[in-house]
Amino acid sequence: MCYGRRGNRYLLSGYGFLLQNNKYNALNFRVWLDFRSKEKQALKEESKDVDSEESDEDANRISKVLKLKEKRVKDDLLAYIRMSLVQKSEKATGEKAKENILISTPVDIEFEMLTLGCAIHLLESLLKGRFKGCSVDADLEELAKPDLPYRRRLAISHRLNCKQILTANIKYCNILMRILANLQV
Repeated sequence: MCYGRRGNRYLLSGYGFLLQNNKYNALNFRVWLDFRSKEKQALKEESKDVDSEESDEDANRISKVLKLKEKRVKDDLLAYIRMSLVQKSEKATGEKAKENILISTPVDIEFEMLTLGCAIHLLESLLKGRFKGCSVDADLEELAKPDLPYRRRLAISHRLNCKQILTANIKYCNILMRILANLQV
């Protein structure tokens, strides 16, 4: 039987099982980009009107689901962070970003180090926020129990897979940061 190129989340929710070494496994999370003008954002902050039109706000926001894999750093994640940094800089200074900064490709070593630092912070925040109060060691200890119910075992295995994906991505970003630091010298 073939289930196709499916991650563990899909297999678990659709079929009730997961694979330990699933090369299609990914951790999904949604990011938002805001394209409102500086003036509209300031007005929105001042008014904080609960009954305001959400459709106008949603028309200027785009969301994207990012899929993190265990064996590589996702380009989309770094492009999202680059774009967020450029937007934040433009909003703060009121000036256009440097001409040599590209969203899709690393160009400037300093800017890329900032991007990687933000990526590491984001990934660590996801790791701490999503999996509060349950360490990898605690999960492994619980999985070692022979009398652990099947559904609980699957849930813990899935949670452990997600932690491994985030930890691997943090490790890769740190390695990239060290490489860039060596190039900068």
